[in-house]
Amino acid sequence: MESLPEHLDLIAHVIQLSVAPVFLLTAIAGLLGVLANRLARAVDRAREIEDLLDSKEMPHADALRIEHAVCARRSVMILRAIALCVIAALLVCAVIVGLFVTAYYRWSPDLSRVVAAIFSCALLALIAGLLTFLREVDSLVDVKDLFAGLAKTPVFAILIAGIYALRLRSVVAPAVDDNAKARRKSWTVFMATSS
Repeated sequence: MESLPEHLDLIAHVIQLSVAPVFLLTAIAGLLGVLANRLARAVDRAREIEDLLDSKEMPHADALRIEHAVCARRSVMILRAIALCVIAALLVCAVIVGLFVTAYYRWSPDLSRVVAAIFSCALLALIAGLLTFLREVDSLVDVKDLFAGLAKTPVFAILIAGIYALRLRSVVAPAVDDNAKARRKSWTVFMATSS
């Protein structure tokens, strides 16, 4: 088979290099969709609470004010996570552009270190966005409630069984290892006497 011209080979190579950042960009887009949905739900709930507080005298007004403050804090954390994820996406786009610029323009300086630094910054921004998202989720869910809900699922039962099996293995394993050593020793003695 005839090889591709040099410029087509270069294009194919750059496209291969840019596939991983494009997949990362797709993942960030999915995360942004999740964050936007959570922000919409928090804002809608805050508006419902405001309507309840404005409409009439409520017997549980203090609890509603506390819930409204929680919705406001959640919204701020979600907005921070969205901003960090958008920064990460923009940096990933800059990496892709840097890959093409480095490949096509011979007059440009070597941008490989710059592209690597930009990609590292994109990953750091994504990590910060995910940690902010985790903090928002953690502020909403009480750990006891989470485990109470998980305890009713079959996955949690399998997890507990796995932990129990690991603990059992740590107790049983030394005895099994001693038996294995004794068998190996007897096998070695048998092989030495039979030859």
